[in-house]
Amino acid sequence: MTEGNDPTARPIKDASTVMVMRDSDRGPEVFVARRVRGMAFAGGMTVFPGGGVDASDDDPDVAWSGPAPAWWAERFDCDVPRARRLVCAAARETFEECGVLLADHLDGSPVADAGRYHSSREELESHRLTFSAFLADEDLSLAAGRLRPYDHWIT
Repeated sequence: MTEGNDPTARPIKDASTVMVMRDSDRGPEVFVARRVRGMAFAGGMTVFPGGGVDASDDDPDVAWSGPAPAWWAERFDCDVPRARRLVCAAARETFEECGVLLADHLDGSPVADAGRYHSSREELESHRLTFSAFLADEDLSLAAGRLRPYDHWIT
């Protein structure tokens, strides 16, 4: 039976996941989180930070540094708006879920302490603030250069 004829089939929803990695004296380290058991999707599982693309990730005016959305579109084999949404979702979800902020100051210097933006995480998670507006309010840009495309899965 093809998906088009399957009454239980669900539409594919775009999402992004980030493997947060760093070098240490013991070798590479990878950050993971454990999802709350009661969550509808993957409850209790160990996961990388990430989540679904939101409508607010579709802002062509988002402040951006690093490889342009067209570069991402080529690697993701999709159109430029979709690539921009996927990268925005990756950065937003990583900040919302674990406080890792993939952003630079407008002068190009990296954000060294994301803790000062903690209240904005709550605003983003509750959809009272968009990631693009947060970046603009704080004079920051999405640091796309800190991300690398790795793989493409459908769950």
